[in-house]
Amino acid sequence: MNLLFEKKNLFLEIINNKSNRSYIIPCFILLGIYFIHYMFFVPFWPLDHDTFYKLLSVKNEFEFDYRDHQHWRWGSYLIYKIFSLFFDQNFITIASTSLILFLLSALLFTYCVHINLGLFYSLIFTIFWITSKSLNYEIFSFSVVNQSLLPLAVLMFCMQRIKQNDLNLLNAIIISVVFFWLYSIKETNVFFFPLLFFFSNIRHNLNFVFKIILICLFFYFLETVFFNFLSVKQVFFGRIFSLLSDKSPVFTEMADMEYAKMQVGNSDLNRFFLIFYRWYSAREWDTTIFYFSFIFSIVFLLNRENFFLSKNNYIILNSLLVLSFFLFTTFFIISLFPPILGQPLNTRYLTVLLPFSYISIIIFIKIFINQSSYKLLSIILLSIVLTTFLSRPVFSLLTIDENFHYLSFTRHKGNSVFDRYNQYSKLYNSLYKYDCLIIDSTNPWVKLTLTEGFPLFLNKKVNNDEWEYIEGSEKLLRKISSNMCNNKLTIKENGIIFN
Repeated sequence: MNLLFEKKNLFLEIINNKSNRSYIIPCFILLGIYFIHYMFFVPFWPLDHDTFYKLLSVKNEFEFDYRDHQHWRWGSYLIYKIFSLFFDQNFITIASTSLILFLLSALLFTYCVHINLGLFYSLIFTIFWITSKSLNYEIFSFSVVNQSLLPLAVLMFCMQRIKQNDLNLLNAIIISVVFFWLYSIKETNVFFFPLLFFFSNIRHNLNFVFKIILICLFFYFLETVFFNFLSVKQVFFGRIFSLLSDKSPVFTEMADMEYAKMQVGNSDLNRFFLIFYRWYSAREWDTTIFYFSFIFSIVFLLNRENFFLSKNNYIILNSLLVLSFFLFTTFFIISLFPPILGQPLNTRYLTVLLPFSYISIIIFIKIFINQSSYKLLSIILLSIVLTTFLSRPVFSLLTIDENFHYLSFTRHKGNSVFDRYNQYSKLYNSLYKYDCLIIDSTNPWVKLTLTEGFPLFLNKKVNNDEWEYIEGSEKLLRKISSNMCNNKLTIKENGIIFN
């Protein structure tokens, strides 16, 4: 009997181990997985349209345009601009920087889970992270989503360490800097903030809360002064007011309901329900994760008499982050009559919530195991459920090409970041041999490779005046000096075919 009791205690000690030494296990898994990504699974075109043109404009000395909301997001290209002062910027450095940011985010999120919940739960989080198709798309993307993940992880790390006796000016400055870092990358990241002020460790200290608000307002004032100095048009009330102005291109696009019409139509009733439709715009896998996390977060916040919940501020912190982003994203509208969304119904706008959603589900798993009389059996049954739940996204990640954004590993296997650089280099050096360039890809941005990609990926330029699209087609480019397509080069989803 004593032996069984000792074995049970040893088992619980292992799964709940929160030591830094045991953190080496999920850390090693993450480092190994993303090293494999770097050496064997680099996509042919990892950048989205916005990211590509933003980096290209920064590279070309960046002429500030107040009308372009991408130019407002200085935090999303600051790292690139700093690195460009010291390193030659090309496909390798861009993809490597993106991977480093992504990996640091994964390691820090996992560490927070580990020291608060234990080894078993940090391993579950690691599995969730590496099997997420939405997150996998961000590995080499250098997008605003990728760059938002790291400050979000830093925010989680800083907030969960703050105690009642740590509410001093230094910590107020640190939190304010992280807040503004997130805001500088993408404005809607502020949706994480409002409910944080109800966090038990700071809500009773209004002086600390006011310090954070005042520091953030000071940063906003400095940003506004800076923008007015650079912009040809004065923006007296700063970035947020300019973006929400009826003269803003972003406002105009959303008012036209261009994106919404494609998804739910244009009737008044459809437009009203569109406000609540956003979370169904995510992929089925992500939608399920989101809704589970919303429900769990509400339960955690309202069920404070539970001893485990009442004593773990990390759970409350995560729940507040989930619900804050959920509420303000759902009701982000710029007009009620008629209903007009503040941003399009795109999956990528929701990806930043995934880490916190995973944590909510993992917290539920921990509570379930803790309250079970048969803990080993509970873990076995939960493992079966998780395996079943993960089977579809894993299979999809490995083999299924959903669309150009989410090419499977099978499709782009065998290409390191250096291989991709060499492919672009070979394309550039052999371009003179070809009369026609065929774009055999569903990705609308692949054609950028042929016209504008080289300055960013190779630091070389191509004379675009030498090429023209054949009338009525965006799939075929012909050299102006050639009448026939004798020598053809095909750009495919995952690479280049040299004939």
